[in-house]
Amino acid sequence: MIPAVVAVVVAVLPNMGLSVYWSTQLILIAIYSLIVSGLNLSFGYAGQLALGQVAFFAAGAYVAAILRVRADNPELLIAVALAMLLAGVMGLVVALPAIRLGGWPLALSSFFVVLLIPDVLLVFEGLTNGRRGIIGVFGLEFLGIEIDRDRFYVLTMALTALWLFALRNLIKSRYGMALQLLKQSPQLASSLAVNVPMLRFSAYGIGALPAGLAGVLFAYNIGIVDPTSFSLHIVMSLFAASIVGGARSIWGAPVGAFLLVAGPMQAQSFASYSTIAYGVFLIAVGVFIPGGLAGIGSRVWAKVAGRSALERSLREVPVSETSIVFPGKELIARDVHKRFGGLKALEGAELTAGAGKVTALIGPNGAGKTTLLNAISGFIDVRQGSIRLGDDDLIGRSAADIARQGVARTFQTPASHTGLRSSTSSCRVGFEWVGWG
Repeated sequence: MIPAVVAVVVAVLPNMGLSVYWSTQLILIAIYSLIVSGLNLSFGYAGQLALGQVAFFAAGAYVAAILRVRADNPELLIAVALAMLLAGVMGLVVALPAIRLGGWPLALSSFFVVLLIPDVLLVFEGLTNGRRGIIGVFGLEFLGIEIDRDRFYVLTMALTALWLFALRNLIKSRYGMALQLLKQSPQLASSLAVNVPMLRFSAYGIGALPAGLAGVLFAYNIGIVDPTSFSLHIVMSLFAASIVGGARSIWGAPVGAFLLVAGPMQAQSFASYSTIAYGVFLIAVGVFIPGGLAGIGSRVWAKVAGRSALERSLREVPVSETSIVFPGKELIARDVHKRFGGLKALEGAELTAGAGKVTALIGPNGAGKTTLLNAISGFIDVRQGSIRLGDDDLIGRSAADIARQGVARTFQTPASHTGLRSSTSSCRVGFEWVGWG
């Protein structure tokens, strides 16, 4: 409710005497909020270090400029649709290393895309004017209606608010839970039937969409698009905005964008020291405010609001006093072998776990208990032996696929979900996700 009220108030500020300077600043804050929110989705929630948001931002801006100046098409909806489509495709292409690797390979591939921006613009100089850029991006229309400066302000705020609320719903959905599980532990996510490679892939593709939208709004806001607007300095600034505002917060995006546009580091006296200032900012926030500025507000709100609605609803679920019956299938492992280099971890291991029964696996340290459980649940490959659940062969299946068959497990080292505030909520995550791929 509070964010909705804030969005409405910000949208009507021009009718309350807002100056041209501050309306321009708020438009920039909204534009950068879109970019930072996409970065928060892939980095803050999914834990994928991706630095290519500026490239998607540039793609959106050039799509709008080319449509307006080259094709003489001022319709905003067409520009937004094409820009978000191009940004999404670029995001998926850049995210290809994340399907199996993630981490630094994804960071390096996305960073390399940003470095390529000037060269790509020169290759398509006939459309982009190369280093000179495209000027005259004015005369916007929305559904055939001419958009003046005041209408553009309201439209920008509305589109930004709609995206942030859509992102909020996405994060609170089962998909958002999976993203947070992925960041906490890919193994934990796999054990709950989440397809980890595809989740990494989709998170970066979705995170690119708001950057494409931001590029369109940016082009029409300043009326000129050139390579200097998409430099490495912007990459660093956006990353700092994400960390300072709160990478694991929807509302951290506008907080970080506000500091980026209107904060003290934009003062002229800081121009020569921006790199040092951003570095000090990041270190200070990482040490003293690990959740960012928005994280402080979230902790205060959590104390004021008390227990979550989810936990209250769980307390209302009736508990049956009858005995609980556990349906299932017989699990049989036969002649399982596993080597790690020259070490024989398993040699002819066998296990039979009857349906609806409790079966204990006992042995000394180093006997191979964890290795056998990893083999059964799909976390390590087994080249020799048989593992069956009922009539289904589990050998060669992924951990997520095996979890969907009903094989659940815990880990020797507990991997709790830091995005949730209680053990009740953690149990709810398992209940929501087992069976989803």
